[in-house]
Amino acid sequence: MVKTRFPKEIEFYFDHDSEGARHQGRFVVKRPNIMEQMEVEGEKSRILKGHYYDPSNPGRGIPLNYAVMAEMMAFLKVAIVEAPEWWDDGDVYDPEIIAKIYDEAQVVDPFRSKVAKPQGAGEAMGGNGGGGDNQRDDAISKDSVAEMVSTEI
Repeated sequence: MVKTRFPKEIEFYFDHDSEGARHQGRFVVKRPNIMEQMEVEGEKSRILKGHYYDPSNPGRGIPLNYAVMAEMMAFLKVAIVEAPEWWDDGDVYDPEIIAKIYDEAQVVDPFRSKVAKPQGAGEAMGGNGGGGDNQRDDAISKDSVAEMVSTEI
């Protein structure tokens, strides 16, 4: 059996005031396996109705902040195992709430937390932003995968 250095689940407590309401509670987030990573990409495509951000063609596709938000929402939809009742599968109005929850949740996925973020992604969401697609593949070297897996049995 192969052991990894990364947990399969993490837990964190969220506490944030927004629009005159306090949003707080415990979140449990799982590390998505390969099939679930594909679900994230499929969900992102569904959210964006097949459109995408294209930095090489300004004015075409969707704005960067939409792509970043869709990446965050798709990941959270697949990865969140338990959430406070107010979360209601992300039915919130303040994008800062999404960004803050994503920042906490993404650490469960070693590939995601090493993502090379699209240029301007942090500014687009007013925070850490998000990544995805080919940036994820480009950011991971062969050595980084070897670092994550222990060959001890």
